Amino acid sequence: MNENKAPKLDPKKIIQAIAVLEQSESVQDIAILSMSSYTGDTYSKTKLYSLFLRIRENMKKSGTYKFVKPFVELLSKFVPSKYKNVQILSLSSLLNHEGTRFVENVYESILKRTPDDDGVSYYTTQMMNGSVSKIDVIGIVMSSKEAKNKNIKIKGYKIKYISRKIVRGINKIPLVGYIFQIIIRILLLPKTIKNLYSENMYLRQQNTHLWNHHENFVKEYEIILNAAKELLVRQISDTGFKLENKIDYLKDRLNTVQGIPIEIDDSVYLDFENRFRGTREMIKDRLMSYSCFIDKLKLIPNAFVLDIGCGRGEWLEVMRDSNINAEGVDLNKAMVSFNQNNNFNVAYGDCIKYLEEVKSELYDAITGFQLIEHLPFNNMFLLFKLSLNALKQGGFVLFETPNNNNLLVSSSSFYSDPTHVNKLTPETLKFYLEQAGFRQVEIIQQYARKNPEYTGQPDVDEVIYKINMEQDCTIVGYK
Repeated sequence: MNENKAPKLDPKKIIQAIAVLEQSESVQDIAILSMSSYTGDTYSKTKLYSLFLRIRENMKKSGTYKFVKPFVELLSKFVPSKYKNVQILSLSSLLNHEGTRFVENVYESILKRTPDDDGVSYYTTQMMNGSVSKIDVIGIVMSSKEAKNKNIKIKGYKIKYISRKIVRGINKIPLVGYIFQIIIRILLLPKTIKNLYSENMYLRQQNTHLWNHHENFVKEYEIILNAAKELLVRQISDTGFKLENKIDYLKDRLNTVQGIPIEIDDSVYLDFENRFRGTREMIKDRLMSYSCFIDKLKLIPNAFVLDIGCGRGEWLEVMRDSNINAEGVDLNKAMVSFNQNNNFNVAYGDCIKYLEEVKSELYDAITGFQLIEHLPFNNMFLLFKLSLNALKQGGFVLFETPNNNNLLVSSSSFYSDPTHVNKLTPETLKFYLEQAGFRQVEIIQQYARKNPEYTGQPDVDEVIYKINMEQDCTIVGYK
């Protein structure tokens, strides 16, 4: 046929093509028409469809299509179904897959369903041992009744499938089949070499691609890692800075609570004692409540007493009046100077360091009045241990402190002195004195406020008692 001349058209074929177009104008149907070949003529559906498309567009532009449309819809009912929904598959797209994925793709493309496990296993095994090829699998599936009902067409597979069957038939002939295989292998050797070369080049390209991808991945990983390191260092630095500030703040708070940074001038604190603790004479009178312990010391020849935190020297004066040898130690220079001016044997220094330096079993008694509430807990417990070491066998310690079982003391008067830091109950003090090694530890509570009137209601009376009970307590323990 001369390509310059218009093709000879068959009216029946034109009607069929227009009917298919009217039934579905989707992209999928247009693709099917363009991919399928029209049997029985030299014209393909692609050419025919292009011609009809141009005719249709021209008719729409001229306004004549509306007169033809009812006639086309009527004739479309007589178009065979095989021209309406034919799906054309690409053989190369099916052959691109391997193994299990190939079998799954064949089932999904041709039968429109996923394969059963037995089918996948069977065909995969057959392909692996060389019993069937991928063309054979496609041919077997396409020959099934299920595939014929799907109206599927695959270009080019039939020739390959039939030729494969012919070759297998020849291979089964004794001797002839063997010679035929040798001839075929020789003839296919150049193509095999070419395929191997192509596969080798493909693998090299893939290897290069993977290597480049690996290098890019390493670079990206290093960038991310460095960024993460910088971020981590920044966060650690920021966190460290915040922690340092927090630690400094907590130290300040802790020291404030412990009374360490409250550096009250020594002379100011002496004035504070004079106003809030009471006069020396009043305190001396109070200390006479310990007359039983004074009498014990009088019975000991050359008894020697250490008064820790001796303050204004009230207890030292009681000892001197009782002809008992005593010395004191205090951190307040003003009080040390005051005591020395009154001819008391008083040293300036920290009580812990002082006891660490004295020899063992030196004192018959170690006393501390209104002292241990000024010490952090660890220092207090260490004081107990060092006191045990400095005492003679049978000696005793006597520590007077605010009674925190009293509600008014624990909630109010305890805080009147800003250097108070250690608020413990008498029972707790007794426990830790025992833990330090003292025996026969006893609690003495004294200086009750007044005799209150009780209501007869247990809960109310307990509160009344806690408010008016003894304001000081004394812990005594023996070595």
